[in-house]
Amino acid sequence: MAAPGSPLAHDHGQRAMLSSAFGPTPSLSLPSDFDYSRFVLPELLLDVFDYLPQRDLLSVSGVCRRWRSLALSHPNLFYHLALNVDVARADVWKTLNTFCAGLLYLRTRNRRASVAVDWSRLSGVTDTVDRIAIIKSESSLSSSSVTLAVRIVMEAIGDSLAILNKISLTFGAPPDFIFPNTVFPFLSCASAPQLDKFALTVFAPLMDDPIVLSPSLFKGVAPKLRDVTLRGVCLDCQSHPALAAASVVDLDLVKLWGSLSSCFPNVHELKMRHLSMFTTIHSLIGTLRNLAFGFSLGMADMGVVLKPFARVPRTLITVNASINGSSGDLTLASFFGAPHEPELYIQLLGNSVDMVQLAVSDKHADAEREAKFARIFAFTGFNDAALRGILGKTLRPLTRRIVNVVVAEALLELLPEFFDSLPALESLHVEWSPEASPAPLSSSFPNLNASGTRVHVPKLRHLQLIASSYTGNPLLRVEVPAERLRRVLRPQGSLLQDYVGVKLKQFLVQDEMTGDFAAVDSDKEYRAACVGHDAHGHVCTIMYSTGPNAGGFPVGHFGAQSFM
Repeated sequence: MAAPGSPLAHDHGQRAMLSSAFGPTPSLSLPSDFDYSRFVLPELLLDVFDYLPQRDLLSVSGVCRRWRSLALSHPNLFYHLALNVDVARADVWKTLNTFCAGLLYLRTRNRRASVAVDWSRLSGVTDTVDRIAIIKSESSLSSSSVTLAVRIVMEAIGDSLAILNKISLTFGAPPDFIFPNTVFPFLSCASAPQLDKFALTVFAPLMDDPIVLSPSLFKGVAPKLRDVTLRGVCLDCQSHPALAAASVVDLDLVKLWGSLSSCFPNVHELKMRHLSMFTTIHSLIGTLRNLAFGFSLGMADMGVVLKPFARVPRTLITVNASINGSSGDLTLASFFGAPHEPELYIQLLGNSVDMVQLAVSDKHADAEREAKFARIFAFTGFNDAALRGILGKTLRPLTRRIVNVVVAEALLELLPEFFDSLPALESLHVEWSPEASPAPLSSSFPNLNASGTRVHVPKLRHLQLIASSYTGNPLLRVEVPAERLRRVLRPQGSLLQDYVGVKLKQFLVQDEMTGDFAAVDSDKEYRAACVGHDAHGHVCTIMYSTGPNAGGFPVGHFGAQSFM
């Protein structure tokens, strides 16, 4: 059922009244083709409708007259109208009239609607170079046609603001007079009482005369506006009352004046691109639950500058290297909670130094929603040494708290560089790429693990090898060099080896006394505590006994059990 007070919550008193208006009391003798769904209470149907996506809700409205009556009154129901405007097409005016007629039909019947209009082809920015030149020439010769096309559509949208719950407007490189004279006047002619989402995107913003978002948007009244996306425009945070209710905000601005907290006092989830002035979001840190932004290294003490953002529970930060690809003294360890907090779950993914992603949370990936904090960092443009340096400075302080690691095979040999031991590690998952797996070492990071050191993992009990592009086809399994795993890890005690879409070159066996790895052609001299096969006869789990209790797993406990 919908949460109390949410937009989906319904008054149960009204539903009780509805239940008395539909369906007779069931009798003992009914026709064989009788519609038993009539006995489903309307309030129960409405509760089910709460969980249906828009497309399915439209479908159930056609089941019968009764369901249609309930579905059409449901707040989740709206009709979506999409329009791509191209004045070079011969049927452009027919297309515009069809769109406007559709809005008129919904408006006269008081039906909620969503509109998405794409004007990017007015300047040809989405076409090839030759086609761009042609369309730009045509648009310059028919600026009156462009203005008329925009005016026709925007007038229909302005007349329908009372029924719209989503508005998405996309432009390429619009003429400088379009917004103040043709777009904003119609978005400011009335309030938008039903509007839930508003997106305005300009792919090629005007730099000489930039677009400034109108302060009178929706006459300052949009009480349900929850989701706002603004790209390629300028924003004055002091004068936008219509945006005050927004809780999810995505910004890629040309220029920003004022503090974001005055424009978006209720924001909980914020995404900003190309952030250069960190102080613009400092005032929001206390209320944010999700924060995503990107920045380029270019100043000293970046770790100090970023530290306040560690107060936000969930962060996604893209870090672009400086011009020479270096990282300076940047460390991100402060984002991962106090040192005494026990458990961390880490993902280190990426196929090369071009893009590497580090994710850290206090919950396993399956329970991320319950996590107190989750951090994702994407590193781009770093040279090999800089990337290894920043990852090492970030991860080493977390050594004693790491209980689970997911790592791409291209980065597997980095682990001995960062850690001598992972004393709390219980589970290691390695994602193997079909392209890179035959190579003995990843070519992305030369001279890895030159010292021959291995990570001591005394508590490791689960080693899972996963094909990163596993399709379920048993003939397309990735071949994994057992020697690479032996060269990186030094376990102690039996651990369960779990294979998903991979097969080993040689056997990765464990010494019965020490639990240490060896890569051998045959495991006949080693005692397997359990072996599991999948439906195609391939080994999918195996564990070698290194003690009387097989490292804590009873002998045969996983026998003949598939983990695919």
